[in-house]
Amino acid sequence: MGYIIDADWNVINIYEGKKLIKKENAMVLRNLLSNEIIEIGDGCTEKLKENINMLAINFSENRKINSFEDFEVRIFKLLETNNIKNFKFVNRYNLKKQDNIEMISEIDFLNSLIEEENEVYIELRKKEIIIFFVKEQKIEIIRKGYVNILSYINSYFYLNHNCTLNTKKTIDLLNKISKNIEVKSVICRSYEDGSDVLIKVEDFELLLKPLKNLKEEVNTKIVKYKNIKFNNDYEEVFKYVS
Repeated sequence: MGYIIDADWNVINIYEGKKLIKKENAMVLRNLLSNEIIEIGDGCTEKLKENINMLAINFSENRKINSFEDFEVRIFKLLETNNIKNFKFVNRYNLKKQDNIEMISEIDFLNSLIEEENEVYIELRKKEIIIFFVKEQKIEIIRKGYVNILSYINSYFYLNHNCTLNTKKTIDLLNKISKNIEVKSVICRSYEDGSDVLIKVEDFELLLKPLKNLKEEVNTKIVKYKNIKFNNDYEEVFKYVS
């Protein structure tokens, strides 16, 4: 059985059959002056902490390949690292046929993930939500995804408390929400003086409101369907959002 490789902005997903078996960092780091490659993939996060002038490149964004050179560099590094010989790349980018990279269409890929009885498949991605109507073989896209959800959560703090969360703390907070843990307080960074401040979350419903609105936007499109399959990311984020 071959593998399917699917790029999602700063992450590359590797599928074997219906199963997502691995996620890797999609980034390529280049020297800002020489353009030489410094690091590829999962090691980029630590490398970025070093005092080097670097350009961090995610080769795909908003259904476009921003850099074909880095696209090939990253894909072939992934194949080498994971000893993958037989694979297909999910073509969400209107790419022309490549001699060295076999493609699979987005619809064929989504069909490979569903069960026979599924009527709809919903996929939360970094910057979009995919709604795949199986019988109609049609895709609808909501241009809001995981990154937007993090932004919504952060907006609660800067709109109501004039402070912000860094990305890691925002992800940690979303993970608690996903586990149905009610958050009483959060340490944020003040916009006024940059100090850490303890913020009491006095209105948890207001914090969750953007997530509820997004879930409702999805639900209005699938209201007449019964057998719906969600990818793991969607289930985890929205499991306790009513």
